[in-house]
Amino acid sequence: MKNQKVSQQQVKSRPRKGWLFLFGISLLLVFALSGCEAKDDQTASSGEQTILIEEPAEKKDETSSDELSSENRESSVEISSEEGSSVPVENSFTLVVQPGEYLIRILEDLSVNLNERGHETEVSELLGLIDKIREEGDGLFFQKAEDLSMTAFSAEGYIAPGEYRFTGEETEEEILLSLLSSWDQILSANVLTEIDKQDLSFHEILTAASIIEFESSRTKDDSVKALVSSVIFNRLSSETPLQMDVTVFYLEEGLSPYRDPSDYEWIYDTYEAEALPPGPICSPSEASILAALWPADTDYYFFIYDEEGNYYFASDYETHLENVETYLGD
Repeated sequence: MKNQKVSQQQVKSRPRKGWLFLFGISLLLVFALSGCEAKDDQTASSGEQTILIEEPAEKKDETSSDELSSENRESSVEISSEEGSSVPVENSFTLVVQPGEYLIRILEDLSVNLNERGHETEVSELLGLIDKIREEGDGLFFQKAEDLSMTAFSAEGYIAPGEYRFTGEETEEEILLSLLSSWDQILSANVLTEIDKQDLSFHEILTAASIIEFESSRTKDDSVKALVSSVIFNRLSSETPLQMDVTVFYLEEGLSPYRDPSDYEWIYDTYEAEALPPGPICSPSEASILAALWPADTDYYFFIYDEEGNYYFASDYETHLENVETYLGD
């Protein structure tokens, strides 16, 4: 517009011959056409940038389970077909594992998702497949296979809480291997190094953590976990039975109908045994594992909690009885 205005002013300031006037009009047309071409080039260039910054399908598939949210659980994902093109997969699903979840509940949820996608897989088959692949892998679950011989379920506790995204095209074995490798992916190198320094195996640490998870579940205050942990290890070091109700509850709630609780009562009943049970009783949170690694330095042997989730610890039985009368009386 500026060039056009200057030309008009020049025309008004002094007379022009006809050919000069036509020459000026031609120049204006050339400038106008050049501007349109530049605008088209800029638009095309912008379109190329949008395509370049779009996330490739291959990278989307590599997104970790920690980055997934409930908003995209039902959305399809893209994978590369045999021809190399990206195609949507409508069979994708997210398996959600909560802290304190029993293995059989996780596998029941997995079985439902698989059966909805045509796999026809029962929980008993998944349990059998876990036992089969246990000897063949590498990682925290597999390296201590000899410790799992007395457990009701060899994989109890070894599937870390979190969200796991699957395309629905994996085999049952691929899914289970992914789940059973979860702690290797979640625990930091520092924590894994600390585990190696312990006198206890990871299996035993995970077992203690699973008890801590249940016994501290009445509060959201994670500092309670270290205190509960101190009670567990104080009792173990003094050869005092743990007397933890949650290990007894596990017999009925975590085993049936896939195992006969009576077959395991003698070893999971911590009112009788003076040791940890033979394996975890749930999937503990990472916070519970850290509490098992670093229990609080206390002389506590007892604790109770009230309906509001307040915990009360005691070093001796008399104080424990006083806490029961004071906070749980009536």
